Amino acid sequence: MSEIVRETRGSRPLDDLRADLRLGMRSLLRTPSFTLVVLGTLALGIGATSAIFTVIDNVLLRPAPVPGLDELVVVWETDHSSGTTREPASFPDYLDFRARTRTLAQLAAFRGQDVDYVPADGDPERLTAIAASPSFPAVLGIEPLLGRVFREDEDVPGAARVVLLGESFWRNRFGADPSVVGRTIRLNDEPHQVIGVLPAAADFGMLQIHARADYHATYAGGATVDAWLPLRTDATITPRSTHPFLLLGRLAPGARRAAAQAELSAIAAELEATYPVNAARGVNVEPLRAVVFDNVRPALLVLGGAVALVLLIACTNVTSLLLARSRARARETAVRTALGAGGGRLARQFLAENLLLAVLGSAAGLALAQIMLRVLLRLVPADVPRAAAIGINGRVLLLSVGIALATGGLFALVPLLHARRMAPERILRAEGGRGHSGSGGARFRSALVVGELALSVVLATSAVLLIRSFDQLSSVDPGFAARGVLKAGVPAS
Repeated sequence: MSEIVRETRGSRPLDDLRADLRLGMRSLLRTPSFTLVVLGTLALGIGATSAIFTVIDNVLLRPAPVPGLDELVVVWETDHSSGTTREPASFPDYLDFRARTRTLAQLAAFRGQDVDYVPADGDPERLTAIAASPSFPAVLGIEPLLGRVFREDEDVPGAARVVLLGESFWRNRFGADPSVVGRTIRLNDEPHQVIGVLPAAADFGMLQIHARADYHATYAGGATVDAWLPLRTDATITPRSTHPFLLLGRLAPGARRAAAQAELSAIAAELEATYPVNAARGVNVEPLRAVVFDNVRPALLVLGGAVALVLLIACTNVTSLLLARSRARARETAVRTALGAGGGRLARQFLAENLLLAVLGSAAGLALAQIMLRVLLRLVPADVPRAAAIGINGRVLLLSVGIALATGGLFALVPLLHARRMAPERILRAEGGRGHSGSGGARFRSALVVGELALSVVLATSAVLLIRSFDQLSSVDPGFAARGVLKAGVPAS
């Protein structure tokens, strides 16, 4: 009667699922060595894949934190005499470009600098700062979290000293206190009034632009910008002969980068004809997207391909282990078949066991990915975009769940196909209950071995080539005796 009630209420499938999972868990616990080896193999493959995908997802796949990224361009100056194509600009050149351009809706100048912050209580510390023109937030298309941005009258020599705090610095040092606006803090031993807080999106691309420049002012840089200051300069303080400013622009509606390149090149030619100090100087207009991502994309894609091969090797290893286990369980499967277990019942049981393996392996892989990610973040170069925000998110979890379901389903096919090839009566008659899998099983095992060897050769060859390239780069003669030589910078402000 209870069976009829369960079937009527539709609870029989759930009961069967629970029974299959319990049976699968008992089966795995009976062979702890096999289970641990499979879980360790899966954890390594899924952990490495999840860790690298986390980096790729956060750096390359996440939407840009600023609107209209494809409209943003970096305007470099070039020097035909030296062959450099990514030079900062002079302040008078910036003013001329801004006044004459029609293809750029907005243009901003900025430069990195380090400042000393002296808290009311505590030790002084060095902050990463950006000095920028008032147009900078509008070029990026961002609004302050609190307060306001710089006014034009605050960007001239002798103006009142004001500062915008970076979001990270505001949260870490001031506990995200909104009343910080209006306070006075000391930077470089000078009082500065806090007029607002810029969101973390304002940091996007800053470090990458500085890193790609052929040269720039002494600037330690950092993953996040702590403070934003007005330029407070003019053509007298920074004349046309000095080039400390990096330029960021936004294309006008309907304008193309090629048109901006042609227009600004024409303006640069006019400046070259007018001012002898601008001799041999030109313009290079480059998409901000290329400046930020092009330097890291190939390396990350290579790493992604490498861990995909590691995952394939791990799956091949697990498939070989499952095939060996299915041969060892041939008598058990034959008895169950002889007692009336159909293909669907066997498939459900195999699927439950292998999904348990895949889910447990994915959970262990995610835990391992957290450890790998911490190590990776210590090795990641400082100019990798959005490195400070890298972390396992919903898409990484979805990837791990997808891998678990896919591998669980595929792994379940191995013992099922092996069971379908078996002749139960022949296995039961065989001495010790061990039948052979036939030539088909042997061919399948041989194919697995060949595939695993091929993938291993690809990985090993790639690793050797990478190590050789690194060794060659490390042994390049810089043209001077670098040992024992120190570099020091003296900021002007």
